[in-house]
Amino acid sequence: MKVVVAPNAFKASMTAAQAAEAISKGVKQAVPAAETVTVPIADGGDGLIEVMQSVFPGEIVKAEVTGPLFEKVAADFYYVPETKTAFIEMARASGLALPHEDKRTALDRNTPGTGELSRKAMEPRGTKIGLGLGRSATDAGGLGLPPVHASRLTDGDG
Repeated sequence: MKVVVAPNAFKASMTAAQAAEAISKGVKQAVPAAETVTVPIADGGDGLIEVMQSVFPGEIVKAEVTGPLFEKVAADFYYVPETKTAFIEMARASGLALPHEDKRTALDRNTPGTGELSRKAMEPRGTKIGLGLGRSATDAGGLGLPPVHASRLTDGDG
């Protein structure tokens, strides 16, 4: 028997990779002859970068950006040189998990940090961006994101 284990993260308790390993271990205890294949997944929120790290060789790029309440926060993205792709979790720059939980309304928060992180990813590398939108702290409609020329949305073919 072959079992594919493909969980998302368990919020505030374990990453998708940790969950996949724990479930796989449980399957093997219940059915010792079972072969398990672990495939951690992410829905675009917390854990997207960790999943991309498990699939693609690359590097974490750190930055200081403007947080959802316009204070400076530490954020990062994952860059894959082979495909010139940056994976960004909006939650890391403009997320609910950032400080100031007493101000959880969308009217109090904005997304400039996600735009700053995107610009940092695009500028020196000619990068494509995979942007995960989960766990954001706002309904700003992407106002903080930089304008992107249409040719940047394709591979330059039109």
